[in-house]
Amino acid sequence: MASSSWGPCLGLLCLAMGCDAYHNGAPLRQCAQMTPFHRPLGAPQADAAYPPQTVPSPYTVTADKQTDQVINVKLNGTRTFKGFFVQARETADLDKLVPGTFAFTDSETKTVDCSDIPNVSWHAETKK
Repeated sequence: MASSSWGPCLGLLCLAMGCDAYHNGAPLRQCAQMTPFHRPLGAPQADAAYPPQTVPSPYTVTADKQTDQVINVKLNGTRTFKGFFVQARETADLDKLVPGTFAFTDSETKTVDCSDIPNVSWHAETKK
């Protein structure tokens, strides 16, 4: 009889071990590559993320073209998304960061201090 009470506990332990969530946002190690490294459920920890998408994205990121001023960035899509991780980089040289920081009007969007400044934006609410 005592062994039957371990079944649900063992099941919950297995579920917990297969979870890679970051409730405080992406870890700082993601700053350089800007790759989320979400992995399929049950995949070994050493495995990389899902393979890169080969079809057009259902989402767009747009920014107004003004320089040396506040620039509004918009994310739009035909499907809902659970999060984002955005950093401003030069179009001609993706290794070159655009100087500046992010500022927000809502509590669901946060920053990550890559390069010691808040220059990466991520979405804190995963229910949307």
